[in-house]
Amino acid sequence: MKIHVDFLGQKKIGTVGDDGKWSVALDPMLVSTKPDTLRVYADGEGAEERDVAGVLVGDVWLVDGQSNADLTSATVFDSTHLYDKDQAEINSDDNIRLFATSRWDAFNNPPLMYAEQANPIKATYRWKKCDRDSVREFSAIGYFFAKEIAAKTKNAIPIGMVMVASGGSPLYELMPPALGQELGYTVPATTVIPVGGMFNALLAPVQKMSIKGMIYYQGESDDGRDGVYAEHLSRFVEDLRRRFNTAFPFYYVQLSSHADPAITPGKGWATIQKIRVAQLQALDLIPNSAMVVSIDQGWRDPDPDNLRTAIDWAHPIRKKPIGQRLAALALARDYKIGGMNSASSPLPEKAAWDANGVIIRFKYTGAGLAPEAGGDARALKGFTLIDADGKETPAAARITDKSHVRVEGVARPIEVRYAYTPFEPVEAANLGTKSGLPAPTFVLKK
Repeated sequence: MKIHVDFLGQKKIGTVGDDGKWSVALDPMLVSTKPDTLRVYADGEGAEERDVAGVLVGDVWLVDGQSNADLTSATVFDSTHLYDKDQAEINSDDNIRLFATSRWDAFNNPPLMYAEQANPIKATYRWKKCDRDSVREFSAIGYFFAKEIAAKTKNAIPIGMVMVASGGSPLYELMPPALGQELGYTVPATTVIPVGGMFNALLAPVQKMSIKGMIYYQGESDDGRDGVYAEHLSRFVEDLRRRFNTAFPFYYVQLSSHADPAITPGKGWATIQKIRVAQLQALDLIPNSAMVVSIDQGWRDPDPDNLRTAIDWAHPIRKKPIGQRLAALALARDYKIGGMNSASSPLPEKAAWDANGVIIRFKYTGAGLAPEAGGDARALKGFTLIDADGKETPAAARITDKSHVRVEGVARPIEVRYAYTPFEPVEAANLGTKSGLPAPTFVLKK
């Protein structure tokens, strides 16, 4: 049996195999903001015919990671009044389309995780127009990312977002099983989710899509694996690019500030700052990548904007700035709107050491370095110096010009650290730019 697919003047034919499956690939097309109909029909009189209406042609972005990636807009909207206006202004005319999946549909049906699935694991998964219901069930950072791209491009390019993130997943659940096994990951036989399980169930079904890129927010569940995280994240991206047959842009989030030990004793990830450092290091290993810093948008208590009664130190509610920062990177690099000097957080580029400290040069400083939250540029917070004996000491730090910071106060230092604890609100680490983008957690060694 032959299956015919007609769309925008293209006519493609697929052959149904013995297993009942078929596929066709459409040729590349120009962007189209006009909803059109894709027609699918079989040979023969009386054969079934399907029309798919409202199809646009534009850019598809994947949202991957763990719970701070798949945290829904509903959870965020219902947790704060900060985004009441955003929820009220959801507009189906934005040329945004959303495709949501759920890790629970795989978790509750384990066989789906033990082999690559060729099709979405539930028939109810489908593209949806951007309306209140579809936005509320979708990733908050994914929606805010798409909304910003649509706004800045004036809806000239339809944006499709596909959510394949899985709350609680370490990297090895998200990567292809063969890669995970090659990198030495194993799980106990009693574990429900195997190595590569969420890749098999959620990401594998969409790997034939032509995608523009991926946004990614993950790492909390890899606390303790900081020694290999940067390399393994790089290998993960490399593998996906091979599968999608394109060196797609990869934009990811350096983890936020979590769990004030004075309020949540014994909670949080003990060495999450090391994962943040590994994420910064991954920039040098992953071509065509960029990183958003989220430490200033982390959990805080008290928080007058948080309506939740229960403490949730793992999932900061301020997701709009994260989505917008991810979008700023894509706009600068892929849509030629803006530039990296204003889109990126300031990143440490070079260190010049002396007998009493270090001068750090930063790139992507925009209009210049500045302290956050009204701090003193001559007394920055969050820096420590390590001496030759390994002793760590809080250090004096000041901004010396648009792109340099002087850190001093320890004789013959061999290492400088910034924002190097799990909980780093702006009151504790306040280096940023005049436009309000924070510096990342980093470690520099002599």
